[in-house]
Amino acid sequence: MNDHPPNDGTILDLPIKALDLPPRPYWVLVQNERIRTIGELTTRSGLELMRCPNFGKVSLRDVRRALQRYNLWLRDEAPLEPPYDAPLPPPSPGAPLSQHLQAIEAKLDLILSKLTPS
Repeated sequence: MNDHPPNDGTILDLPIKALDLPPRPYWVLVQNERIRTIGELTTRSGLELMRCPNFGKVSLRDVRRALQRYNLWLRDEAPLEPPYDAPLPPPSPGAPLSQHLQAIEAKLDLILSKLTPS
């Protein structure tokens, strides 16, 4: 198996071995699930992986950490893009609480609109 990046340099085309996973998650992914590349792994969700025999919380943690080194995530764990994950400012002193709650509600609506398929 060639451990060097492909000619186009795409991380997703690298073999899963490039993640340098511990033996258990590596063998479950390669032998049981037939996942060969990092790109194939990123199409799976954490729940799908947890359903694999001999793949538990520690294995899932190892996979998440390995992917994060490449700034990648499992399918259901992609981070929200700014400004969606930016914190809300604290309520203004003296402002009614309802005004702050409206800002929170608007932000939640924005986030949900990005997460919900059209």
